[in-house]
Parts: sequence; C-alpha cells; structure tokens
Amino acid sequence: MQRFWSALRARFDERGATMVEYALIIGLIGIIAIPGLAVFGPALHDNFINSAQALDPEDDWEAFDKDDCMNGGWQDLTEQGGAGFNNQGLCISYANNP
Repeated sequence: MQRFWSALRARFDERGATMVEYALIIGLIGIIAIPGLAVFGPALHDNFINSAQALDPEDDWEAFDKDDCMNGGWQDLTEQGGAGFNNQGLCISYANNP
C-alpha cells in the first residue's frame, strides 16, 4: 500500500514541471519575436526616428543674419528655442548676438 501512495504522489508531483513550462514559454516568445522584429524592425526604427525629430525642433533650426530679418523676414524666423520675434529690431538684435 505504501508503494501505491508513493507512486501516486510521484505521478502528480509538479516540482520541476514549472521550469520546463518556463523554458517552453521563453522558446515560443523567441520563435515569435525574432521574425516579428525582422519584419517590423525597420518600420519601428523609422517611427522612433521621426518621433524624436518631431520632439526636438532645434535640429531643423538654421542660423541667420540681420539681412534675413529685413523686409518682413523677421516674421518667418525663430530663435533657436523656437520662439518668434515681435518686431524687426528684436530679430536683428538676436542675429547680431545669438
């Protein structure tokens, strides 16, 4: 009878089975993730680059001189931080001392 109960307990003992289950789950994630990254990786990379550039407008900023401020040009120019100018004099002052 003792042998029967020992065999029954051993049959339903789940110690160690969880490690195998974790290994199978990790393997399945790898099988799915590697081809997924190969297919969608370049598109995700482009999305991250575009988002970073949209959040950092200073990359698109170009220096200018006082002549660019003349004849209403000051209305289209901005400081390096992105703020516009209220008048031509402020634009010229900024162009001379950035």
